[in-house]
Amino acid sequence: MMRLYALLFLLIFSRITFAATADLVIQVEGLKNAQGQVRAFLFDASSAFPKEELSIRQQQIAVADNKNIIRFNKLSPGKYAVSLFHDENNNGELDSKWYGPPSEGVGVSNNAKGGFGPPKYEQCEFEVKPGHNLISIKVKYL
Repeated sequence: MMRLYALLFLLIFSRITFAATADLVIQVEGLKNAQGQVRAFLFDASSAFPKEELSIRQQQIAVADNKNIIRFNKLSPGKYAVSLFHDENNNGELDSKWYGPPSEGVGVSNNAKGGFGPPKYEQCEFEVKPGHNLISIKVKYL
């Protein structure tokens, strides 16, 4: 019995903390058709954004007619940015027109707009808090 009290005392009064995790759910809107996949990339630093190969996590889903939801589970709370694209032809790459801009739909968190090129990380950054977080990204076709 004494051991039980000692254990309870340690759990209550010690500095042991249990790390809170967060889940991010992204609702993808504005897809022009139900072909291919949506590929999403999660970033936690401006130096990496929006380079896919430098993202901290990647996720892809097959496009559905009505609900297109992407999930990043078990994140540490903090600041992040997301970029995604509609890979209509399922080749795993963001295809471009011969003169530069993407030929497939693209989107970023906060639905931020860039000038010539993608928006800056700071425009796309948002806070992920412990628990369930929901954002919406609208896909744009250029």
